Amino acid sequence: MLINLECPWLRYTHFYYVGPELTRPLVAAINKRRLDRVSPYQFLHPELKLAVPEAATPTIPAINYKIGNERLIKVTENASRKLNSLLEKQGRATGALRVAVIGGGCSGLQYKMDLVDGPANRDIMVESSSVRVVVDPKSALFVSGSLLDYSDDLQKGGFKVTNPNAVAHCSCGESFAA
Repeated sequence: MLINLECPWLRYTHFYYVGPELTRPLVAAINKRRLDRVSPYQFLHPELKLAVPEAATPTIPAINYKIGNERLIKVTENASRKLNSLLEKQGRATGALRVAVIGGGCSGLQYKMDLVDGPANRDIMVESSSVRVVVDPKSALFVSGSLLDYSDDLQKGGFKVTNPNAVAHCSCGESFAA
C-alpha cells in the first residue's frame, strides 16, 4: 500500500510503501533524521495526517521496441499458417514468434524459437505474412535477410531458417556458423 505522510510543521510530504501492519517504510526522512522503523503509533501524532490515495493503481511502463521489415526476416505462407494455428491453440491470437540465436550445436550457433505474448524491451518486431516475429538486437545481426519456412515432411519437417549469413552448416542441419 502506498501512503502519503503529510507533516505541516515540516512543510513537505513523503511517500512510504508499508506493509499491512504499517511497519516497513522504504524511505523516511523527517527533520533530517532517518527512521529505521515506523510503528503504527507514530502515525497517531496530532500534526501528522495519514492519507491513502484513492486511485492508487500501478502504472505499467511502456515496452520500448522497434518495428522492422521483411529485410530482417521473412515468413513464408506455410510457416504463417502453422504459426497462426499454434498461436490460436495456445490462446495467443495476438502473440508472436520469438527467434533468437544462441551459442551451441556442432557449428557454434543455433536457433531458438518460442511463442510469446509480444515484444520485450529493445526487441525488433517484424510483421510478415500476417504473423508477428520478434528478434532481440543481438540475434538480429545473425538472422538479417533470413527466410522462415515450414515443412510437413516426416524426416526433415518443422520450421527451417534459410540464412544467407551462415557460412557453414552442421550435417544435422540444426546449427550454423556466421
